[in-house]
Amino acid sequence: MKRWESAIMPAVDPEHILASPEYMDPKTDACCNWKKHGSLSGFFASDKLTDVSKMSDEALIDVMDVLLAKESLFFQGRNAIQSVCSFVYVARMHELKAKNAILYAYTRATLRVMDFVIQFVSSSPVVDEEEFLVPPSEFHLYSECSIDEIIAELDAAIALTKNSGIVQRLQYRRQILSAFPKILCSSPADVADLVAVLNTAGESLKAIQKSRKDQPTRDEGLFRDEDMSVWVTSSVPVPVRPVPEFQGALNLMIRLFQDVASFEQIVTPRRSISDITDFLEVFALKKPILLARCIVFHMLLSRNPNVSLLFGPSLPEVVLETTANTFGAPIYAKVLEGDETLLKMLAMYSGNRQNATRFGREATEAVRRWVMRVTRVILQIWEALLCNRGRTYRRLTNLLENLAELQVLSMEIDNLVFMATRPTTTPITKQLERDMALRSGVLTAYSFDLTYVVQLQLLQLMQELQLLSNTELLPVLFHMQHVATCRLENFNVLHLTSPQYIPDRGVGRTGAPVSNPTLTTRFPTAVPVALHLRIDSARLSADLAFRALIALENAKLINLDSPKHSLVSAAESFDMRMIAFRMLHQPTFIPYERCYEHQKTIAAMSTPLNDTLRKISSVCKQVSEKTKPFAQNTEAAGSLASKEIFAALEKTARLLHVSLNLLVTLEPAALASFDVSVDYPANPGLASIALKRKVAA
Repeated sequence: MKRWESAIMPAVDPEHILASPEYMDPKTDACCNWKKHGSLSGFFASDKLTDVSKMSDEALIDVMDVLLAKESLFFQGRNAIQSVCSFVYVARMHELKAKNAILYAYTRATLRVMDFVIQFVSSSPVVDEEEFLVPPSEFHLYSECSIDEIIAELDAAIALTKNSGIVQRLQYRRQILSAFPKILCSSPADVADLVAVLNTAGESLKAIQKSRKDQPTRDEGLFRDEDMSVWVTSSVPVPVRPVPEFQGALNLMIRLFQDVASFEQIVTPRRSISDITDFLEVFALKKPILLARCIVFHMLLSRNPNVSLLFGPSLPEVVLETTANTFGAPIYAKVLEGDETLLKMLAMYSGNRQNATRFGREATEAVRRWVMRVTRVILQIWEALLCNRGRTYRRLTNLLENLAELQVLSMEIDNLVFMATRPTTTPITKQLERDMALRSGVLTAYSFDLTYVVQLQLLQLMQELQLLSNTELLPVLFHMQHVATCRLENFNVLHLTSPQYIPDRGVGRTGAPVSNPTLTTRFPTAVPVALHLRIDSARLSADLAFRALIALENAKLINLDSPKHSLVSAAESFDMRMIAFRMLHQPTFIPYERCYEHQKTIAAMSTPLNDTLRKISSVCKQVSEKTKPFAQNTEAAGSLASKEIFAALEKTARLLHVSLNLLVTLEPAALASFDVSVDYPANPGLASIALKRKVAA
């Protein structure tokens, strides 16, 4: 024998050797019993194996449907052995081919889809390690086979049967197999083709749903969940999972197709950074399954966004286009393009007449550095929103440090390069000078706007993930209205709605501009009506819920006390949770004590409870009425995602209005049969108040 060569005696089964406790220690730790499980070869040689060559059409449909239901588990990130790979013939596909060509074609197409799923999920940075486990290497997933080859097998299988149910399932398998290669689209037309295929696959699943009302029968002679984990892998066997309820599995698959197809709404020439962010926020709130999140990631970011974003200009170009067209500040794009006239004006205004060439290079490099930093932050926000909700919270919290650095960088460039602190050399009032200086810092205002978006997401996630104690809810609502207010005020800097802050383009005796070119090159732009109303409605909803909860707590109708026997005070707990907010320049962090003082000030107002609730209810009704037209009209809202956000705001305000109205109108005896509680009717991050009838003990 050669060195490292091994040999096995003819009378010895190699599977018995590989499965022995001495060889596979993890199985010993898991208390596996070899005599109980036997070997895969032994099972195929026994009479326990179902003969698929003599299988009836009804039994074949049952096997297909069990595989389809188990496939939904794999799409959610479950172990392959808990899902499709519990089918014993997955390990002996050559035998299945000889016995049943129809089931072979169906199973082979299923395995090829699994291979696509592994490719998309494994290459997505939005997946946690524990969210997805790659199947053991013993399974052959036919990654080397072309799609056309497997589709041809499915077509041949369709020709072999006249059973409409079998044909229906084979056609569905053909549709989903042809959809996966289209995910890496190269043009808007490819996205439209993918959506059409997914819609067709969804209709096929709905037809299968209608044709089957009962659960498919799981054949013990073909599905060996517990045994397969021992037979094919040397790792610790995974726990057995029951077959998912068939109708629920199909609903999950249909929703997967709908979630992916919804991506089409942002593949438009008019899409903007805020449109994409809105879409991802709404998409994430639906809590799509793992595969849907990974597919949307690849469709959005698999191509380099620094080259092209959604088949259009690159993301850096879109950022500059936003500052130029949306915010009315084209100077930054012109500086990056190397506009010599403008660079000379900036150099002369900043006192660098003698070093104009060097100043121009430094200004261009500063803008380029800022654009790349903003681009990186935007991509990190989008990537974080496509993670699971817990990881989204962690990533956005970690992103606050990058946002703090971006704020500092933006202020340095605005003040040192674009001279934002010196808007003009002509005599003006101090107040006008401050207002003009504020509106010269567009880069700073843009960095603040990104910060507000992330902070509002974090504050909503704290409520959605139930990270807060009852006592911490009020400070979070106070912070939400504070951040929303800061964002609304920041719009006045980003958008010059009036030309009063734009000075004339005069030139002094030395030839230098008398006013800052950053301001003189700006032009008025309008704040988007829908966006302004959305932020204002969110601000009002948080403020009204904050005031209503204070009034109800004072009246002993709701309990927002700290947990009993807590080792850490509510102030320490809240301030530690919000510690990442402290590093930001804007908005100013408000500690728990200041929130509590504001809460006591409101509580000390000597207004009767009914009058207070009636006023809050009236404002809630106004918010609901203002947002309702936008919740019903996509064109008014600006996009489908924005429309859904308006719908959530409208529902939250309406519930608060109705609940407070009931509290005012109900008699004390009738009110005693209700519990007052915090509720989240439409968005798990938008708090409202609900009255729920007490359940009899």
